[in-house]
Amino acid sequence: MSIVAIAQAPTSDVEFDVGRAAPIDLGRAERAVSDLLEALGQDTDDEHLQETPRRVATALGEMLTPQPFKLTTFPNDEGYDELVLARDIPFHSLCRHHMLPFVGVAHVGREVRPTLAGGRSEER
Repeated sequence: MSIVAIAQAPTSDVEFDVGRAAPIDLGRAERAVSDLLEALGQDTDDEHLQETPRRVATALGEMLTPQPFKLTTFPNDEGYDELVLARDIPFHSLCRHHMLPFVGVAHVGREVRPTLAGGRSEER
C-alpha cells in the first residue's frame, strides 16, 4: 500500500458553529479561582499570585470557548484508492475531567473507498 498526498482544490467548505451552552462570567470565575487558591492554602495577596485568579479565569474561558471550523471536502477525481494522510494538524483542548490543557498535532489517515461514510455494509 502506498501513501498519497492530495493537492486538489476543495469542492465545498461547510462552516460548523459549535455554539456555547452559556456565556462565561469572568468576574465570577475569577472569584472562584481566588477562593480555590485560598482553600488550597495559598496567599492570594502574595505579589506572585495577585493576578493569578484573572489569568486562570481568562485562560479557562478561552479554552472552554469552542471555535467555529470549516469542514472541507475534496473530490476524488483522480480515483485514489490508497491511504490518504493529513499530517501535522495542530490542536488544543481541555480535559474537562481534570481541567488541564493539552496541545499537540494530529495525523489522520484514511483509506479511500467508494463506500458510505459508515463503512462497508458487512462491517455495520
